[in-house]
Amino acid sequence: MKNCMVRAFIAMCLASVLLAGMTMTASASEPDYSKEIEEMTKWLDGMTVTPSAGSGNQAEPAAPAEKPRPLTGDELKAYADKVYELVNREREKAGAEPLDYREDIAGAATLRAEEIVGNYTHTRPDGSKFSTVFDELDISKRASGENIYTSPITPEAAVNGWMASEGHRNNILKEKYTATGIGIYQDKAGGLHWVQLFIQEK
Repeated sequence: MKNCMVRAFIAMCLASVLLAGMTMTASASEPDYSKEIEEMTKWLDGMTVTPSAGSGNQAEPAAPAEKPRPLTGDELKAYADKVYELVNREREKAGAEPLDYREDIAGAATLRAEEIVGNYTHTRPDGSKFSTVFDELDISKRASGENIYTSPITPEAAVNGWMASEGHRNNILKEKYTATGIGIYQDKAGGLHWVQLFIQEK
């Protein structure tokens, strides 16, 4: 439709030019414009019009961000293992002994990871301190610490965030801690909640 309108407009303009030329001709004989008209018609027939960006070809609206897919238990475990590796790497650089990894502490950390959803604090939902999770699961200790984080999507981001915070970095590098466990909980919206627990064993 637009091609036809453009062609008609150009044809009218060219015809006007030709008619003006015919009117202004002072010779006794009428000039022959048949050749020019034929060439103009051929040119118009072969003409195409490329639509511009503003010609109504609207870009499709951006699709909404996809919800992160649920991670499997094995994937969450792999993330926890990576955090453990990165933390011990940081301790090695600081000259501290590596932490032992304990599954019972990891279980406590996983419980705490679920608890910090909507309650982002070192206090448990019942109002008690985070350290009561050790008593609840019969894990003996002399001292304990906890790092929590909500929103990182990779182990590297979680550890980098902790290392950028003085209190969390101190927990990671504290020489008296001898064992650790990491828990990661994925909420219904796909967000990840990270907890690392540290203990000084008896």
